[in-house]
Amino acid sequence: MTVETIKRRIEEQHIKFLMLRTVDIVGRPKGLFIPTNYLEKSLEEGIGFDGSSLELVGIEESDLCLKPDLNSFFTSRHQGEVIGNFFCQIFRPNGEVFEKDSRALLRRSTDQLGKQGLTFNVGAEVEFFMLKEGKRHDEGIYFDLIEDRALEIK
Repeated sequence: MTVETIKRRIEEQHIKFLMLRTVDIVGRPKGLFIPTNYLEKSLEEGIGFDGSSLELVGIEESDLCLKPDLNSFFTSRHQGEVIGNFFCQIFRPNGEVFEKDSRALLRRSTDQLGKQGLTFNVGAEVEFFMLKEGKRHDEGIYFDLIEDRALEIK
């Protein structure tokens, strides 16, 4: 997706804020809001943040930057407003890719597999729970052998 296309969508949908998204080293979603007039700055320089607060680095090397991936742009709603969203890559202030950035790690891993003639396939596994309202399903924890109320549904 091009910057012009994104700017047009921002204008057409009256988007005021952008959410720059990333995940920490264990996969927890993280992010910050910026006004749409910071789009160009975020693409050119990145938006600085404190990496030590996300436990990505020590305090002595905590300056990191988020840079949006244009191809990841999507919209969502937040408190009734349309928000523009980007998944971001993390960089060091000197422009080097941050070695613990999950997107960079995935890219390096898939590149290495590709050199070996292998393909990395990823898929989502959708899971859900059916519970009766107002009633605890059971008193067990993971892998306990207890009455299975799900059998009533089957």
